[in-house]
Amino acid sequence: MNEKLKIFIVEDDELTLKSMEALLAPYGMIHSVRTKAHAKLALEREEFDIAFFDLDLEKEKAGFDLTAMAKGLGIYTVIVTGHKTREYIKAGYQNGAMDYLTKPATAKSLKLVLNKFKNSTQSDQIFTELQKIFITRDEETLEELELLKSINLSHKPIFLSGPTGTGKTQLAKFIHDIHFGDSRPFVSINCSQFNEGTLESELFGHVKGAFTGAHKDKTGVLKLADGGTLFLDEVHSLSMGAQKKLMKAIEEGKFRPVGSEQEISSKFRIISATCEDVLELIQSKKFRNDLYARINTFNIKIKGLVDRPCDIELLLNHFLNKRDRKIVLSEEALEVLKKYNWPENVREIDALVENWHIKGVGVVEVDDLPVEVFSTEKKSSNKLVTPTHLKIIKEIGLNDYIDMIKKEAVEAFFQKNKLRKSKTAEELKISPSTFTYLQKKHEHLDIYWKN
Repeated sequence: MNEKLKIFIVEDDELTLKSMEALLAPYGMIHSVRTKAHAKLALEREEFDIAFFDLDLEKEKAGFDLTAMAKGLGIYTVIVTGHKTREYIKAGYQNGAMDYLTKPATAKSLKLVLNKFKNSTQSDQIFTELQKIFITRDEETLEELELLKSINLSHKPIFLSGPTGTGKTQLAKFIHDIHFGDSRPFVSINCSQFNEGTLESELFGHVKGAFTGAHKDKTGVLKLADGGTLFLDEVHSLSMGAQKKLMKAIEEGKFRPVGSEQEISSKFRIISATCEDVLELIQSKKFRNDLYARINTFNIKIKGLVDRPCDIELLLNHFLNKRDRKIVLSEEALEVLKKYNWPENVREIDALVENWHIKGVGVVEVDDLPVEVFSTEKKSSNKLVTPTHLKIIKEIGLNDYIDMIKKEAVEAFFQKNKLRKSKTAEELKISPSTFTYLQKKHEHLDIYWKN
């Protein structure tokens, strides 16, 4: 720890006090007392960062009262006592202790507490920084993100779940930066972008000659992430074979590249993400339960915008304001956008704002909105003509719209029936002459009409 702490120790046994002072001296300035009265006076007059309390002072459990008092003053409180019973431990935490140690306190146990204290003081700063990149006011989402305060104490695996476009990669990079900054590698791979054979090579690497086209050795992402963080996006895409191999690599820190008999070592922190329901995949035997247990020590669930509509306007304003050139939304346009489901989530909002900038829009009106935002899953109507259709009709006219529907329907059935005219006319419930008329009317639009 770079900054010296103000450490308070309350202990009535002289030998124990001397030992505590010696162990804590490297961490800061120490103020110690041996009685309850002196302890209360010090707490009233001095400011401390962290306090260590014995429970038995002057033959009474005065340490509980002092713990509560210190907690009320915003001091990180630790009980150090010989009492090990459940009742005492429970009472200690109920009175405000953040940690409960049994005597004799060791250098290791005190260092652990001090590291925990250091991280706890950074939690607010970390959360403030996170909210600059992960924009939300949704209470449930904020509660999920609060887990980062615990994650900051650990290098255990993290599992991020949520729909596509919600910022899981961004969150993974933020978690990496908390621990390593730029000093260690952050290696990311989207598992859904590769077929089974290629994916194993990407993950574990391969040696020259391992398969056709393997003209030279390749280092896999597991090795590239050595000492840092490996982020596996869409981890549900892993084959069962790759899952088994990954499981072994996580457990042992060793694996074999494709085509190699030699094991190589790599130690990394793994963060995984998916937009699928992994528990359903486990039930259907498509994902290993033991692997899920290994990569799921911390689980953060990110909701899509359809389930946190309060964030839509917030995110629109965020992306509008982050660019130098300013754009504003009309009230009418904003109302339409707030009712849209945003299936691609935050990514879709960012792309839409970028599109307005490219087009040079200044005030976004309803006519500047893309057709898809007029279609929403929130509607309960079963009408065939949706708001999207009405917008198209307004743009091209009813007659052209009906012609477009006819053309697309005939094309779809014609292709489905492998260009068999009689079969297509039969399924469309139109006469052969009507089909011939439609074919001639639209033959300039598609080459296959001429077949």
